[in-house]
Amino acid sequence: PIVLESPDIQLGSSLATESAILGDTLVNLLQGIAADLKSALLVASGQLGNNGVPLEPLGSAFRTAADALTVYSNQLEKTKSNIVKIE
Repeated sequence: PIVLESPDIQLGSSLATESAILGDTLVNLLQGIAADLKSALLVASGQLGNNGVPLEPLGSAFRTAADALTVYSNQLEKTKSNIVKIE
């Protein structure tokens, strides 16, 4: 392994200015957002109109979006490096 300790590490160029992302923290945050949004979509998908009839096609669209969020959330784990670790 290579361990670099410095108050300022620039990768790729001495002019690098973009911040590195804490992968685990970001993935956890995005998964939380996805879970909250999925819950809201599932609640919205079951809403009834004024005459008690389900609001379609909105309900179907909300359920489809909720299912997609599950897929995206599961894929987030794969975006993290197994080799590079940062603090």
